[in-house]
Amino acid sequence: MGSALVSLKCDPLLSGSLRAEPGFFPAYHMSKEHWISVELAAVDDDKLRFLIDMSWELTS
Repeated sequence: MGSALVSLKCDPLLSGSLRAEPGFFPAYHMSKEHWISVELAAVDDDKLRFLIDMSWELTS
């Protein structure tokens, strides 16, 4: 079984550098410029919280 992923909206300036890190991928079926997929097991909790907060702000 694979790891759990979540797709999050992201600032395009940040998404490119995040995709260079382990655990970050272009979001499946989403705008690859504005969305990222995050492998939950590969990202520390603080970074994940930051990204979730940013995604919430960008989509609200």
